[in-house]
Amino acid sequence: MKLKFNSKLAKPKLEKKQIKGATLEDVKKLLNKADHWGKYDYAIEWTYKAMDGKVTEVSVTCNPKITMPIWAGWNKADKESQKKWDIMWVKLKRHEEKHHDVTEKMIKELSKQLSKDKKLDEKNLPAKMDKFLSDVQKEQKAYDKKSDHGKKEGVKL
Repeated sequence: MKLKFNSKLAKPKLEKKQIKGATLEDVKKLLNKADHWGKYDYAIEWTYKAMDGKVTEVSVTCNPKITMPIWAGWNKADKESQKKWDIMWVKLKRHEEKHHDVTEKMIKELSKQLSKDKKLDEKNLPAKMDKFLSDVQKEQKAYDKKSDHGKKEGVKL
């Protein structure tokens, strides 16, 4: 029996985190104190169905969110500072969206791997899924390392 693979990867929900600061330099200092300027959060959940111990269906669901900074003082800033902020913001958002692309790629790879696995059963599926979740996390970290958390993609103030 062929494995049925279902995946639901939602479009990331956009959340905003307000950053206060009178000047662009103030905001940059506040952002640099944080772990990340923006953040891609994802939680992958999975379920399965089996018949006589053999896995017949795997379902993967992910409802991610992207948290982006919003500069509370943007309206009062000079035009040059607004422009610099806007450029950074667009590049940061694209960086976070690329994290979503990584998740999407990994889910597609999981589908291919599980579909090829002729010995997939209820006993070995949890370990395979644990490895998948670990691999997704490794790929996310590798992307951040490669891009220097977006700096190499123009995320700067």
